Formats: sequence, C-alpha cells, structure tokens
Amino acid sequence: MEPEEYADKFSSTVTNGFIALEIAIGLKLGLFNSLNTFTSQVTSKELAVSCKLKERYVREWLGCLSAAGFVCITPDDKYFIPEACKPHTESNTISNVLDFGCGPGCLTIKLAEHLPKAKVYGIDIDRNSIEKAKEKKAKENIPNVEFVLLENDHLDESWTKKFDWITMVDVLHDLPNPNLSISDIKRILKDDGIVSLIDPCVHSDHKMNLGNQSAAMLYVFSTFLRLPCSMSREPAAANGSAE
Repeated sequence: MEPEEYADKFSSTVTNGFIALEIAIGLKLGLFNSLNTFTSQVTSKELAVSCKLKERYVREWLGCLSAAGFVCITPDDKYFIPEACKPHTESNTISNVLDFGCGPGCLTIKLAEHLPKAKVYGIDIDRNSIEKAKEKKAKENIPNVEFVLLENDHLDESWTKKFDWITMVDVLHDLPNPNLSISDIKRILKDDGIVSLIDPCVHSDHKMNLGNQSAAMLYVFSTFLRLPCSMSREPAAANGSAE
C-alpha cells in the first residue's frame, strides 16, 4: 500500500465517522422519517416546522446529508429523498409475517408496530432469546406479535402457504442445515409471498477480503458465534460468515 493510499484510508474512515453522527441525529430527531412522509420537495424551514426544530440547525444538517449524497437538493434549494429510496410496504395486503431467526425480537416488534393489521411471528432456536423477546413484547404491549421457540428443524405443518412476507436477517449462515430451512420456508410462503434475506457480504476466498475491515470484523463474529451456531447440530453445514 502506497503512503497516499494509506492516508486516504484514514481520512475517509474519519470523514465517514463524522457523517455517521449527522445520520444518528437525523434518526433520533425524526428528520429522515419526516422527509420520507413528504410527497414533494421541501425547504429547510418546512422540514424544521414538521419536526418542531430550529430551521438553522436543520439547514446545517441538510448541508451535510446532501453533500454526502443521502439527501437530494434542487436548484432552488429544496430537499428530498428519491421515491425509490423511501421505505415502502403495501401494508394493507400483508396478513402474516414471519421473522425467521428473530433473536430477542427487536426487528419483529418493529415490524408489528409498522404493520398493525398483520400478525407478526418471531421464531428462533435459542430459548433465552425467545424469553427476552416475550418480555419485550409484554413491556411494550404489542398485541399483534407472537414469539415461538423452534425446537426441531421443521416449521409447523399448519403454516403451509401461510406467510405473505418472511424476513431472514443475518441468520442463514448460522443454520446447521440451511438447505432444509430454505425448503421449509418455500413451503410456508404464499405463492405470491416475498422473502427478504440479508447476509454478510464476505468472500469465502480469504485473498478476496484483503484490506476489507468489515470482513475482518465479521470473521470475529464468526469465530465466537456464527460458526458454533452453524456446527451446533449434525449434519452441520459449518458455514460461518462466508462459506
């Protein structure tokens, strides 16, 4: 690595850290949510009024986020998030949702809050996680969510063709037998249902990960958590983060 490249690496990392602070502020104060609800481009003043904030601070926030490319700006200084980039769910068409590998239920409960007319299920093989999820449900009083402990490799037979939407977030690589789980998920998904699957972006060829700090971090998770999960039952795929 050349000295200039090394310096640029430090600079971009620090810069992204500063931008992340503004992103966090936008999430905390509802600025992103408010921008998403507008059907047209807005001024900094209109956004500030909608969030009950001082316009001058909101203008500064927009300056950062537009420079970073997260918010678009028009020639007449109006701001917007492209329609294709906004969160979008046809909530009225969704009756049953499954969060497969729900852990302590954070995403599951958010889905239930976002889809109040739907029944949202969270399922996991870890008893402690399911107990924590049930406690969270009771504390937050969310009526349309249910947490289920998966005690064997097969999902409930009565769930065949039940779900409109199934989420698998950061879980597929943890499964001892992912092919069996995928087959079961096909069974319980409606013919026009959707599966949302998110898994680590890590190459199985170590040489392809050189210089990738995210890959290095994910391999730590794999050593201490993901690989043991994937090897917890026989036959085991032993996928870890990238296999």
